[in-house]
Amino acid sequence: MNKFSKLLLIVALIFSVSTVCSVCATNYYVGFSSNPVGGVKYSGDVAGLKSALTVAGASDVVYIAKGTYYLDVELTVNTHIIGGCEPTGDGSQRTAIGAAASVTSNMTVLDGNSFRHPRRIEKHRVATVNTNGIIENCLIRNGHARGTTNDNNDLNGHGGGVLLNGGKLYNCIIRGNVAMNVQYQSTNKSSGGGVYITSSGGQIVNCIIAFNMDDKGVGIDGKSGESINNTIAYNTQTPTWVNIPSGYFQPYSETTTTLITNRHIYLNAFYIASTECTNGQYACFMSAIDFQGTSIPYLTVADKEALIAAKAPVPASYTGYPSDITVKDYALLDFGGTTYAAGTGKNPSETIFNLLSAGSVLYGGLATNDNILWYPVSGGTTDNTASGEALRRDNQPMSNVSWWGSLCFCLWQGGCLPTTAQWEYAARQDTSGTNNSYKYAGSNDIESVAWYSTNSVGKVHEVAKKTGTEKGLYDMSGNLWEWCLDAYDDVLSTGAGVLTVVGNTGKDLVSSGSGNGSSQGAAKINPVIISDRNGGSSYPPGSIRLRHGGGWNDGADNSSLGKIGGTSPNSINRSYGFRSVCVP
Repeated sequence: MNKFSKLLLIVALIFSVSTVCSVCATNYYVGFSSNPVGGVKYSGDVAGLKSALTVAGASDVVYIAKGTYYLDVELTVNTHIIGGCEPTGDGSQRTAIGAAASVTSNMTVLDGNSFRHPRRIEKHRVATVNTNGIIENCLIRNGHARGTTNDNNDLNGHGGGVLLNGGKLYNCIIRGNVAMNVQYQSTNKSSGGGVYITSSGGQIVNCIIAFNMDDKGVGIDGKSGESINNTIAYNTQTPTWVNIPSGYFQPYSETTTTLITNRHIYLNAFYIASTECTNGQYACFMSAIDFQGTSIPYLTVADKEALIAAKAPVPASYTGYPSDITVKDYALLDFGGTTYAAGTGKNPSETIFNLLSAGSVLYGGLATNDNILWYPVSGGTTDNTASGEALRRDNQPMSNVSWWGSLCFCLWQGGCLPTTAQWEYAARQDTSGTNNSYKYAGSNDIESVAWYSTNSVGKVHEVAKKTGTEKGLYDMSGNLWEWCLDAYDDVLSTGAGVLTVVGNTGKDLVSSGSGNGSSQGAAKINPVIISDRNGGSSYPPGSIRLRHGGGWNDGADNSSLGKIGGTSPNSINRSYGFRSVCVP
């Protein structure tokens, strides 16, 4: 056989092998009503999706029918997956990103389930896409990456939505994801709230990366890789976390700096946001839980559709509650579809609340006009003048938000609302860790630290424009009243000392119940108020919630650190806002 004949034989063999390999490639179909010829069919749920990804090889394709897949664990993608497919077709008929009137009903949604997980250790990013992996035509939301070290090479805290480990994203929407480092934020900032690319093989093409949060506020980040023809907008920074050390303190009496001498409280260490939650941060949360307007379906939020209950219900079978937290303490996490009902003895299979009452929206939303996306609006204004636009800026504090809406944001973010004890203790901290005796947060001079009725010019102001405390906390006096977790009652009531915050574990955050608070040796530990005070005919006992700090339209006394207010958790007001706490 001459050289030319040998060459032809080699070419023929190569062609034959490649043809055989292409024939060997398999199509897998998740959620299809019929079994397309030559493919393998799996159920249209998370179990079916995970099974298909487990068996599919690098050259295979997994077609996923439109619908929402709530992921209990992070997906590892080593093959090509294509979403938005018509369940009666063969995978070739699919809705293009942005063309659907309702994204979540016409697209494949990969949901990291962050909102359903109250504890940080249960949260996870949506997917890691390795070298041979491709995600195409999917909406990726509700992922959470949490940094736990001061090493910037630790990838656990990067890529809240997707970690591209050599893989690719085509024609996807990545929104409402979080990458956050609490304990080591100053030395290792988590980044890539939407996507983080680890290597040169990573590629993102024709994607929308919007309304994601990370410590840098960039939405997309990485060591290398390619970003081609993407829309990257409305990403924002996570809170700056301030460390509050453990210790004892005595609370103030209302409107004065007089200590209540027979009250002693001990708190474990925690972290608290340096500012009130901002419009930009809350917009990320609302995008994650899929509030949709009409003008820009995949980016916009409308007030009239602001109900979490229908978007992310906690299933009755959920078993993730800490073993030593009672149903009463965690009932507030059970989202249902009917109105808040009076009575006691609720359990996780019963409906506890929703966010609509008599047709009224119970917390702020986004307003839209002529396809222009607005941030959440302080006071619900749709004023499109320059002054109206100023109220929508990223760093304006989120006002007009109910206790429910505030708590839901905090849980989604991986923290909780502060207890009234945590709030006051943090506000009175100085750099030495000693509780100071200032009347207001950081000073006895209210003008230097607070926006209130005398100096606010009749409006809420951008966060951190007044002098902060020595620990770096801003606007704890004035600007907005801040919701706290507790029910409205005496700090040392018999129901105090049960649950503090939702964080890494339940056991570390629960009061031992020892002590009556009468002395330091008998201090109440991490108290939270579970009140028996009747909230009126519309609400069961303990449902009226505390708020601290005073607002822009209140007199000076309301900004004093001992002053508290009590309000229905359904209430919204232009002077109500909140800040989060976290435990690493």
